Amino acid sequence: MLYLILADSELETVTPKIASDKSVQWKARKRGRRATELILDSNRYKATRNLSEPNRRGRPDIVHVCMLAAMDSPLNREGLLRFYVHTRHDRIIEAHPKARIPRSYNRFIGMMEQLFLTGEVSQGESFLRLGK
Repeated sequence: MLYLILADSELETVTPKIASDKSVQWKARKRGRRATELILDSNRYKATRNLSEPNRRGRPDIVHVCMLAAMDSPLNREGLLRFYVHTRHDRIIEAHPKARIPRSYNRFIGMMEQLFLTGEVSQGESFLRLGK
């Protein structure tokens, strides 16, 4: 059994400090969500430059590529891989070996927003779960 942990992934929702930024508000209206429910991504760089460690924040694309690679691996298909993501605020995302990760980045972002909002995304017996 191999445990793969993506540490310090910097995956996070938009912080209240930048939620009032015009680009964040525009994206929230477009997606039909509150600004603080959006996943922070590199398109909000202008808003994040005043936050601490702005170069490390807003990179869910790295998490997406790593999750796709891990979940599509032969080791995972054999049920011998456990994949975890450590988020910016010290929360852990646990991915069930049969969880299906969307290939489309935009659908992945939607799934992560749902995960942060509800704490779990289920697809039958497979799931993504957000722990403490």
